[in-house]
Amino acid sequence: MLEATSGDDWVVCGNYRFAREVLWGRVDTVVWLDQPFHTVFLRTLWRTIKRIITREELWGTNREGFESLVGPDSMPWFVLKTYWRRKREYPEIFSSEEYSHINVIHLKNDSEVKEWLNSLGDKSDLE
Repeated sequence: MLEATSGDDWVVCGNYRFAREVLWGRVDTVVWLDQPFHTVFLRTLWRTIKRIITREELWGTNREGFESLVGPDSMPWFVLKTYWRRKREYPEIFSSEEYSHINVIHLKNDSEVKEWLNSLGDKSDLE
C-alpha cells in the first residue's frame, strides 16, 4: 500500500482502520459514502448472493461460497457489525485536529452520489 501511494496522485478504496492509520495523514480528500443501512445491507446481500450463484472470480482464483453469506466472516455480518460504529466514529474522526486537513465529501444517498459525480465532469483529458 505504501509503494502504491508514494507518488503525488493516488486513490484508495476502502474503510479499514489500517488504511486510515497508514494513509489519512497524507490524504487531502475523503469521499464518505454514507448510504442508509437498508441500502448498504441489501446491496451487500444481493451482491454476495449473485457472486455465489454465478461463481464470479474475484481475484486470483477466489470465488465466494455459501460461507460468504452466513457466519462470522460473511459480508452481510460485516455490515451488521460495522455500520452503526462507523456512523458514530466518522464524524468524530473527521472533526479531530489530526484530520482537520481532510476535505470530507459526505454523500448520504444515491442522488447526492450522482450529483457529485456529474459535478466532476468529463475527466478523460486527465489520462
